Amino acid sequence: GLSAIKFHQAKQIKWSLVKLLIIPTLIGTILGTTIVINIDQELFGKIIGLVILLSLPMAFYKKKLGLKEFKISKTRKHIGILLTILASFMGGIFASSGLWFTYLFLYFGLTMLQTVGTRKILGTIIAIVSVVMLIFAELIHWPIAITVFVASTLGAWVGADLGIKLGNLWIKKIFIVATILMALKILLF
Repeated sequence: GLSAIKFHQAKQIKWSLVKLLIIPTLIGTILGTTIVINIDQELFGKIIGLVILLSLPMAFYKKKLGLKEFKISKTRKHIGILLTILASFMGGIFASSGLWFTYLFLYFGLTMLQTVGTRKILGTIIAIVSVVMLIFAELIHWPIAITVFVASTLGAWVGADLGIKLGNLWIKKIFIVATILMALKILLF
């Protein structure tokens, strides 16, 4: 989205990684969105909450994860490309590509700020592909979709400034709290 401009200006987007992951992202997104179109929606909601809650331990995998950039091996890079299909598949299914790409980019050795900036680009690709598919399936409720789009865009624009100022440690803490709250809301309400 538009907030990617701020992350680009702060040099927090890894463009080489974006280029490498575009095709696997498209593959996973198309597969994931296809499942969304064909699944029972009530069951789907409960699965989303459970999967998000079960993914939380990944944020605690290493204490320094996301706080300092590190180099990765070629093997890890190739595994990461395959994981991109899974992350975008999950993003296509659960409309939560931010969560899955956060874990993916941390696996690629990025800091939290680099992760947020870089995922803005691939997240936008996922959103566009998913929305087009959902339009053809007639599954979009336009008044809500427009409201969410405007609110998300404004929130991301303001949040980009705040995130860059707060730094990696605070972004990681906010990510963990937001993930817990999102999972609980989906499961309990």
